[in-house]
Amino acid sequence: MPQNRELSLTLEQLLEAVERVDHGVAIHREDFSLVYVNEKARSHYPTLFAELEKGTEPFQAMYASVLDTLEEKSGYDPLQLATDLYRKILACEDLDMWTRSGRHIEVNFCRLPDGGIMSLSADVTHLRDRQRELRHAKREALAASEAKSEFLAAMSHEIRTPLNGILGMAQALTGRQIGADEREMSRQSSTAPSR
Repeated sequence: MPQNRELSLTLEQLLEAVERVDHGVAIHREDFSLVYVNEKARSHYPTLFAELEKGTEPFQAMYASVLDTLEEKSGYDPLQLATDLYRKILACEDLDMWTRSGRHIEVNFCRLPDGGIMSLSADVTHLRDRQRELRHAKREALAASEAKSEFLAAMSHEIRTPLNGILGMAQALTGRQIGADEREMSRQSSTAPSR
């Protein structure tokens, strides 16, 4: 009997640990009817899990959740979306989902040895927002770099043209009859760029 008590304590400890993780955890039978769900998973999809806990047929629970999550003018067909989601879940395909409040939830499914399905869900809204910010910052940095390159190319042309004129004049002056001081200044001006 002490061994059963230990197993019972271990199960209680395991369930307590699962309740405390920052991920949603749910265990389903092969047809997706509910065996267990922690509070985090329930908070991600309250309608789905409330319906499953009431014993609603899994597809109908999925359909109710889709109806609750979608806005009327979303452009999606709720029946088709529920059908696609249910098929993907039964095939244990990972999903990127959204909640009614706009949170981005990543859900991973795996088949259990008894044929059941376990789902792990995580709110990745902050991560997706950060990725979007980084993509935006990258686009801005590339645009700034392009603008800098264009500016430098234009300025290089704007500076080079008058400088070439000055150098040409300085070289022309070195061949003329001018005073020694002027000749030295002209020579220094025409050879300065090559130093």
